[in-house]
Amino acid sequence: MKKYQSVRTIGLSLIAASVLVGCNDDSSTPEVDVVIGLGLQVNYASCSPRILLESRVDRLYKEGSKKDNPIYVVSGKGNPTSVPLCVEGEVARGKTEAKAMRNILMSKYQVPSDKILLEEESTDTITNATYVKELLDEKVYSNAFNIRSYTLVTSNYHMHRGGAGNDSSAPFYFNEEFGEGTFVEGENTFESSIIDNESIWSVEFTNNAGWDTTTDKRIAADIDGDGRADAVGFQSNEVLVGYSNGTNSFGYQQTLTSNFLPSTGNWEEAHYRTAADINGDGKDELIGFGNDGVYVAGEASGYEPVQWSSDFGSENGWTKQRHVYQMVDLNNDGKADIVAFGEDGVYVAYAEEGSFSAASKVLSNYGSTHTVLGATSGETYQDSLTKYLRLAGDVTGNGYADIVIFGVDAIYVAENTGDKFLEAKAWLGPETDEEGNHASFIEGWDNQDHYRGLADMNNNGKMDIITVGNKDITVAHSTGERFEHLNGVWFYTTENRHNDENTQGWNQFTTNSGWNAANSVRVFADVTGNGLPDIVGFSHDAVYVGASVAQ
Repeated sequence: MKKYQSVRTIGLSLIAASVLVGCNDDSSTPEVDVVIGLGLQVNYASCSPRILLESRVDRLYKEGSKKDNPIYVVSGKGNPTSVPLCVEGEVARGKTEAKAMRNILMSKYQVPSDKILLEEESTDTITNATYVKELLDEKVYSNAFNIRSYTLVTSNYHMHRGGAGNDSSAPFYFNEEFGEGTFVEGENTFESSIIDNESIWSVEFTNNAGWDTTTDKRIAADIDGDGRADAVGFQSNEVLVGYSNGTNSFGYQQTLTSNFLPSTGNWEEAHYRTAADINGDGKDELIGFGNDGVYVAGEASGYEPVQWSSDFGSENGWTKQRHVYQMVDLNNDGKADIVAFGEDGVYVAYAEEGSFSAASKVLSNYGSTHTVLGATSGETYQDSLTKYLRLAGDVTGNGYADIVIFGVDAIYVAENTGDKFLEAKAWLGPETDEEGNHASFIEGWDNQDHYRGLADMNNNGKMDIITVGNKDITVAHSTGERFEHLNGVWFYTTENRHNDENTQGWNQFTTNSGWNAANSVRVFADVTGNGLPDIVGFSHDAVYVGASVAQ
């Protein structure tokens, strides 16, 4: 640090001298807009950039492209683990965070190399700010350019780290170096990934309006095919919808149908209702698993229920209290199929013209009576449907939905090749893997209190793990081969609240805010139409939305 202080003192003295002699008065010196991007540790074993780092570069370029003459400053050597591995030669040499960002700018966005400055000595946010300032001071002193504007880009975690009297956020450190007020969030300081502050989109579909978390069903689904998910609610026989306007409202509650009932005349506790696009028209149909099979109601039938399958009925032993149903595209034909985790394995039924195919068993694992993956004490999936989750979604990006299992010791994936499901392998565990990833949402997590699910949070065709915990919303991005997660760096927290300033974290959605499966519903769906999933929460007093706004 003494070396840094002496260099900085010399640098500041030189700058002061340049001002005194007027060496920056040359009118030929170009005016530039400085766009600063902060690094993130690379993968430890491969020394490759992480998805979150690439998303920072995406936002960096987005902000730079708005400027007349952008110069991109990418900052970061590595952290104490990645430096010896990826910079000093244990695995590779010279693979700094800054170089990784430069390479993305050049290969993905064709930014010329002379428009990119590398700062490759910093190992934390404090030195990011210090060394970037020194680098820019040197350029200004040498008449390389004059600076017209500043922009800073990092991720949500850096924006809200620390608290009152202990601020350790990126804007705080950069303002200490560049001058108070230089970097202002929302004006010239941006996050690469953010779920915005929650806002009220409806006061209907709420507990106070008569909706019950036990007997009713509330979801978000695109009923009208406009690319925006709508608020949808199933009651005894009615299905109600509030159409999203894409900005701030679900509109007034409307009756979609008053006759969505199975042949037996009522829905029972064992039954399951949802919505999905099963005919490929871009509009979600209503789907109900009843006593004698599966019923569908959509625009084509005037929302009158039509039986599409005689399988999966409660009279044949199927019940949502022991079994798990998912509607996903298994065969990459643009239509949602049935995936059902039964007693003794996984069953599927493919969407065809006006019906589902006969149910067939595709896996003899992951049934209710089977031992949970990673269990050492004989736990079975039926012991807790909300703790040992079994989900379906395309996490590899090949167009075919995979099986994702939250086991005792890790999150596992059984990949769907299109021809068959492969044996499940761990994609993310609580123990740090060779690339530096680890999961913090296995032990102590249960969907009775929390939310864990799948959603493509960065619109790259691969479903990610998305969670709502005690105070934060967290994502573990899929690379197509594993999930990346670095604990706190992956957190979303409410904008303008520092992490340790507010134990509640968010006003809504989280366990610390009073939300759980018994009193509320949380789902992720794109209600704004920008291609990114938003969080939608149905609570006692309102329907809240936290929009994904970064991209």
